[in-house]
Amino acid sequence: MSFEFANDSFAYHIEDPEGEERDLVAFYYDLNYTHPTTFRTPNVLPFPGCELCFCLKGKFFLLQGRQRLQMPAVWLTGQSTVAKVYEAEPNTNIFIVRLKQHVLKSYLQNRNEWKNTIFQLDDLFHPNIVKLLMATFLTDTFPEKMKAVVEALKTIRSYKPDDNYEWLQNVEQSLKTDISIQQLAQQVYISPRQLERKFKEYFDVTPAEYIRLQKLSDAVDHYARNADTTITDASFAGGFADQAHFIKIFKSFSNQSPLKFFRQHNVKKK
Repeated sequence: MSFEFANDSFAYHIEDPEGEERDLVAFYYDLNYTHPTTFRTPNVLPFPGCELCFCLKGKFFLLQGRQRLQMPAVWLTGQSTVAKVYEAEPNTNIFIVRLKQHVLKSYLQNRNEWKNTIFQLDDLFHPNIVKLLMATFLTDTFPEKMKAVVEALKTIRSYKPDDNYEWLQNVEQSLKTDISIQQLAQQVYISPRQLERKFKEYFDVTPAEYIRLQKLSDAVDHYARNADTTITDASFAGGFADQAHFIKIFKSFSNQSPLKFFRQHNVKKK
């Protein structure tokens, strides 16, 4: 599925993966900043998974307190648990691949903590993978960008995943349903305590935290992609019991209501 949105500050294009790449990719995301002032500063909510980011044009900065850190040309951000503040020069183009961190860790056989960590490519990937990923800078169109990344992912997926790969697939499928932690533990045949320990090795958050982030992400995604939707519609799309619960979770990360947040950042359809 494809979705595009634009206003006088920025434009984005979202594409969902097809075929075997869905094993690793949640979606592709192309973001172009067009704001006429020097910088655009969005607060980025946390999301489930990790993100592979390419700054194909312009400059992109992360604000941490009084520090203003220029991001490298390519980086991977591990599981995010806090809202971040970025700045981008006008005409900056960021191409982002939202990846399923738990699956990527299994293929890389890496159980280290990635939470809120920014990696250079050679921190995680073999030089051959880095070379394939860097081919993205030779592309112009959205399909060409996706194709370049897909070629690199094919090589990653040719690796032998670790012994927990099938277990992670079962967990992922179970998480797509409205399930309790106790039920999830029963479905994957371990105790809730064992589930939490093993889960955190790959997801970098507890099962309860991940479910909360997934619901928030689904609600926000629904709101951003649908022209005539409401906050109430988004809350039910995310699996929240009601609008009040969605607003409470949203404000715990952004300190704003969803409606105020979207209005401030002009992410609302005409």
